[in-house]
Amino acid sequence: MGNTGGPVEILPFLFLGSAHHSSRRETLERCGITAVLNVSSSCPNLFEEELQYKTLKVEDSLAADIRVLFPEAIHFIGNGGRVLVHCQAGISRSATICLAYLIHARRVSLNEAFDFVKCRRQVISPNLAFMGQLLQFETDVLSTGHSFDFKDCDRSAKVLSGSFSSMLSMGVQTERYETLNKGTK
Repeated sequence: MGNTGGPVEILPFLFLGSAHHSSRRETLERCGITAVLNVSSSCPNLFEEELQYKTLKVEDSLAADIRVLFPEAIHFIGNGGRVLVHCQAGISRSATICLAYLIHARRVSLNEAFDFVKCRRQVISPNLAFMGQLLQFETDVLSTGHSFDFKDCDRSAKVLSGSFSSMLSMGVQTERYETLNKGTK
């Protein structure tokens, strides 16, 4: 499920996919992937001699606390390169990490981030516990202005407007995504 084609481009430097995508050298090369964020407890890192890897071990379970991994994941994504974020199926854990990244890096709501990612990868479906953790993260980031202190993460603000603009050109409601483009022109 969700393995046809390749990983989807969320941002020019952020891709979302599955373990299948991460295991295909030609797919990674075609997408220009230079780093892989493996958000699973069992998927192997197959090309460690060629790519930068970070593994964040977490189960796709209602008992898992994925939120504690957000700072490390956001830091890894923001440190440069073209990053593939994957779990086993590319539906729950890796989607949760990509949503957290958008909430943090662009200060958008969970609903806006979810709609944006869902436009690109329709099969995403973070488990209920992960959605609750994302809602709490959204509250922490947006309501209190809480921000993680990461170096080199502001590159996302420079490229987000182009990504969101391309989504708008695909016919997504303009007024709903005004917030996403605010201040990036």
